[in-house]
Amino acid sequence: MSGIAGDLSLVILAGLLGGSLARFFRQPLILGYIVAGILIGPYTGGATVSEVNNIERLADIGATLLLFSLGLEFSLKDLRPIGRIAFGGTLIQVALTMGYVTFIADAQGWGGQALWFAAAMVSSSTAVILKTLTSRGYDRTLSGRIMLGMSIVQDLCVIPIMIFLIHGSQGGGWAPLAKSAGYATAFLASMAIMGTKAIPWALRKVSQWESRELFLLFVMAMGLGIGSLSATIGLSSAFGAFVAGVVLSESDYGHKAMSELIPLRDIFGLLFFVSVGMLMDPSFLINHLGTVLLLTLAVTMGKGAILSGISWIMGYRRVIPLALFLGMLPISEMAFVLIQTGNSMGVLGEEVYSITLNVVILSMLGGSIISGFTDTIYKTVKRRLPEGRITAVNLPEEQSGHIVVTGGGTISTYVVDILREKTDTPIVTIEPQYRTFESMKKKGLSLIYGDPSMISILEVAKLDKASLLIVASEDPRTARTVVETARRLSPNLPIVARGEDDLEVEKLTSLGATKAVLSRREAAMAMVRMGQEVT
Repeated sequence: MSGIAGDLSLVILAGLLGGSLARFFRQPLILGYIVAGILIGPYTGGATVSEVNNIERLADIGATLLLFSLGLEFSLKDLRPIGRIAFGGTLIQVALTMGYVTFIADAQGWGGQALWFAAAMVSSSTAVILKTLTSRGYDRTLSGRIMLGMSIVQDLCVIPIMIFLIHGSQGGGWAPLAKSAGYATAFLASMAIMGTKAIPWALRKVSQWESRELFLLFVMAMGLGIGSLSATIGLSSAFGAFVAGVVLSESDYGHKAMSELIPLRDIFGLLFFVSVGMLMDPSFLINHLGTVLLLTLAVTMGKGAILSGISWIMGYRRVIPLALFLGMLPISEMAFVLIQTGNSMGVLGEEVYSITLNVVILSMLGGSIISGFTDTIYKTVKRRLPEGRITAVNLPEEQSGHIVVTGGGTISTYVVDILREKTDTPIVTIEPQYRTFESMKKKGLSLIYGDPSMISILEVAKLDKASLLIVASEDPRTARTVVETARRLSPNLPIVARGEDDLEVEKLTSLGATKAVLSRREAAMAMVRMGQEVT
């Protein structure tokens, strides 16, 4: 089999084998996909694709479809609780990273190409981060939500930077730049209008046909069509597809569209990451190994330090600064769109283009592995460093018969507010997030600042004298550790915990929870009760 069909078959087969090996060695599948792509690329011996141009076409299609599916998973509602760091923090990070990386690239003697290199480095890969977090069970944690929120906003920031670079390189003054900015603004405004009127109407009509195939085809056509429209006005098709996904996610049909695309989403990812690996020339990497490695380390470590510092300044403590430092190392798939644009315009020379490509791929390979050490490093540092003085405020003089609530998210604050309305029993909250701790302290609540999974923190809460422990931590791993440790400290203490699914509820129960609540079921029951009350 030859041509695009044969190339596609080879890509999928190589991705299957690479992903299987990655799974065997307990590494993210993305790692296997990229390595498989390198092995079947045109620059290595053995089986390879028939036409190099097909590689870039596959990568473009994969990037467009992948960003469409990522847009479907994006929700403005999810960003509201972390809006300060997701928007404000990200804008600061992009500006600082742009300046820092431009300085490094300019030192290489790249001149105007330094700005293109810097722009490619400012954002982190949403796809790699999401897949890595999901595979390790961290996608629902606060650190996971912050990482995903910041990476999405980073991608959005790349678009105006790219427009500026394109027209700055072409010359002609401010008129072309203003024209492109006007096109982009008009495109986003029209998408916002379509998202509230035309798209929901069309989806409602298609849904009435009761055909999953037609619904899926319409969703795919919308994503690719809007992507193509975006490309015709000077924006990238990947950006247009991402915006289409975001608009669709905010409609009543977003969840249905996402559920229909789930089987295809992983194929999009495989197609994209194998194709990315195929673009890498190992001989070029060997000949420029020193430059590529130094730039990769300088860019990823510098950007990680900036992200970590911003999160610390904004009041996030514990594992979050470390998670941002290590977890956001992979450079974004938007970098491929940007450097291919620069290369096709003749602004980005072949050497700088190839160096940038290698830096991006190495960051994806290394980042997906390094992020897995976040938990281990954090726990090691926590054990070896002295604990210092534990911060506790407004604790009752006689801690006996009180209720202990472990925090780490918005749910714990709701639990505490409801308990204060329903009972006079003293409540002690263990809060690991500094900003939330400071906010609750202003209300005069009894608080302990620290990680509730640490035995020293639970001992300060006097669990042996408490009447009830409510584990409201949103991180499932923390919740399990708290339940297990609390049960050892106080064998007879009633413990109520929450889980997101039946499997998590079973784990919490087996570790010693007196009652484990399934969040969605309890929410449904509450809605039914309220419905009965008003009818």
